[in-house]
Amino acid sequence: MEFLRSAIRNGAEAGGYGNRVGALEPGYEADLLVLETERLNRSISEYPTRPPYQSRITPATVLDYATSSDIEIVMIGGRVVFEDGHLTLLDEQKSRQALEGITRTKQEMGIDIASRLDPYIRSFYQRFPTPELSQASVYNVKEIRIKDD
Repeated sequence: MEFLRSAIRNGAEAGGYGNRVGALEPGYEADLLVLETERLNRSISEYPTRPPYQSRITPATVLDYATSSDIEIVMIGGRVVFEDGHLTLLDEQKSRQALEGITRTKQEMGIDIASRLDPYIRSFYQRFPTPELSQASVYNVKEIRIKDD
């Protein structure tokens, strides 16, 4: 655990936040990441990305191999912002609906602009003769025969 404490404290110091974060002490902001221990205590063989030479889970293993699916809770400044796979400060359903509306509107605008520009684009290209095209060469052509049974 000393490795984990050191990583947290030194990470806060390196980022210039050592007087506000990096410790669970009075006066420090409560920034926490809670990982699901059941998943982290799985046997080594169940972690497909783990090197075969690692035989046990250590704090370094957690830092190197924990994934987003291992996150149970995220707390920033004492407020829970993520829990049970969902953001807590944001209504995800309303946000999705709002974004879908924006996306749909942009798509509709694109179609509208394209349909308005179409006559101008067509008239521009009508000035140029359309060359007759033929296939210049054929590569890797195989004749396929189907046998009747």
